[in-house]
Amino acid sequence: MNLFTRGNTNDGAGWDTRVSLLMQTAQYGYTQLFANFTDEIMPTLGTFGGGGGSGALFVQDPRWPAKFRNTLFTGDWGRSEVYRHALKDHNPSFDLQQEVFLRMPRATGMDIDLDGRLYVASWRGGSAVGFEGPNVGFVARVTPKGWKPGPTPDLKATDGAALVQMLAGGQSVLRLHAQGEILRRGRTAEMSRRLADLASDASAPLEGRVAALFTLAQLDGTDARPQLLKSCGDPDLSQFALRALTDRRAQLDGLDAKPFLAALADKSPRVQAQALICLGRLNDASVAKYILPLTARRQGSALPTKRPIQNQPDPDRVVPHLAVRALVSLNAIDACLDALDGPHAACALWALRSMHDDRAVEGLVKKLGATRTPGLRRGILATLIRLYHREADYKGSWWGIRPDSTGPYYDRAKWASSSRIGAVVKNAVLDADPDMAAFLKAELARHRVALPGLPSTLVTVQIEKETPLILPKADPMDPNQIANIPFESAVKRTLAAKGDPVKGQALFKSQSCVACHTVADGQTPKGPHLVDIGKRSKVDELVESILKPSAKLAQGFETYQFVTQSGRVFTGFIVSESADAVLIREASSVQRELKRTDVETRIPQKLSAMPEGLIANLTPEQLADVIAYLQSLR
Repeated sequence: MNLFTRGNTNDGAGWDTRVSLLMQTAQYGYTQLFANFTDEIMPTLGTFGGGGGSGALFVQDPRWPAKFRNTLFTGDWGRSEVYRHALKDHNPSFDLQQEVFLRMPRATGMDIDLDGRLYVASWRGGSAVGFEGPNVGFVARVTPKGWKPGPTPDLKATDGAALVQMLAGGQSVLRLHAQGEILRRGRTAEMSRRLADLASDASAPLEGRVAALFTLAQLDGTDARPQLLKSCGDPDLSQFALRALTDRRAQLDGLDAKPFLAALADKSPRVQAQALICLGRLNDASVAKYILPLTARRQGSALPTKRPIQNQPDPDRVVPHLAVRALVSLNAIDACLDALDGPHAACALWALRSMHDDRAVEGLVKKLGATRTPGLRRGILATLIRLYHREADYKGSWWGIRPDSTGPYYDRAKWASSSRIGAVVKNAVLDADPDMAAFLKAELARHRVALPGLPSTLVTVQIEKETPLILPKADPMDPNQIANIPFESAVKRTLAAKGDPVKGQALFKSQSCVACHTVADGQTPKGPHLVDIGKRSKVDELVESILKPSAKLAQGFETYQFVTQSGRVFTGFIVSESADAVLIREASSVQRELKRTDVETRIPQKLSAMPEGLIANLTPEQLADVIAYLQSLR
């Protein structure tokens, strides 16, 4: 019952790919929290550099070799690879390793069939914008050596006992189809008994027992509760039985919280995590006092210090994160306010940051007036600053490929208690000693809150001073310069030459490539980030992308034409996008900020923002030097 995904951070700062374990109620932070409020988000399992995550598949099939028959695969079209991941239990999460399983141009998705054949889709020849013709991509079939197809069972003709046995088998695809057939046939007393027997059979494979448990829950609804409650006492089934009990919100009436509260004390962090998710769904705020102790990290653990923090695994944050999310789901205002006098004050404030409720604000203000403890006062004031804004109502448009990740809201909006909060925080700033005043001003800046009567703490978007890009002039009399050579000939000569990466690095700078491209982590990206381009692109792809930049547009750097209300036209790719403005980089390499309210239309273009002719004055052999340098970036 674990769900995995491979995706991008999409922060425009390298397009790092990350693998995540998706858990109900968790907040993964995109886009509002992951960059600057990382301690509040569900951590990643692993981050693996630039690329383009494109799906995940867990294969469980006994016909595959032992190393691959029970494993997670993920795809990356940016790196043109499919990966195998070894998973090792770590508290309620996993430690994850990555190795290349196969190389596939622009791998975009995968699936496995009933016979154990793996299918991997390729987007070879496609681009990020527009239709590239009918002959784009292909599907590859992957099978183990010596594999032979077996007979496909006719599930509609299979008796109930055999279907239940299929649930206990080692093949996940067959198990899923058997489960579907059982549910299609509808509820019978005999099938319910068979499913209960399999779930209770300690000698059966765990995956089969779990499948039986969830099939029974879907088949019998609330009548399955006795069996599910019984299974809560089985250490192997407990976490799954808890989830099955609360999986359908329409079936929660009359469900006692006691088994879930008991599970909070279980020695297994996985059981604790599932119990927290379940309690958050029961809509009973009286359980909040039992949840609060689990908001603290285990003794001796600490937030990772390696930066960027959002790229670091942190299994010890999972249970505290889910505990806070449960408190938020329950809107447990009173319990969190009461906890401000105890050992869980910091985590209670963490939960209160998400409770935009007049009662929460008034309770915090009252507590602020009653306490003189500096640390608690700071925490309360910081929480009030967070509550000053809320996320605006959805108006039909949202972020694009490069959203503003400043946080903690994408589209900030004031609400009923904003003026009350503003008055309290303003008075606190004016009355504070220098240390407290500096702290509050930093929090106001971090949360992008500007209060009347206080100097502005907001950091405005800085449009960097840039020199427009000037294309180098080619010599029309030099037959060896690329400007004077047919495309096919230039490609052939470039690929035939042995490039020198040292010379290529010098040319990369002298040809102004550095005006738009970064080549090291930590640099602020302008155009496509090339830190590991040698891993992601083949030599012929690099040659084509330089000679014909518009042939294949890099994802995330698609060019748009913006037409303003006054009729002015601007063209470039998006650098950053907030609820109020779009920052673009034009072909000249100069940035320009456009107010959303000024933009009348936004039209995708098939031309790259990278102009042709940047290397027109070079010979193919010099271009080979540049390619060699790019290939060295790994």
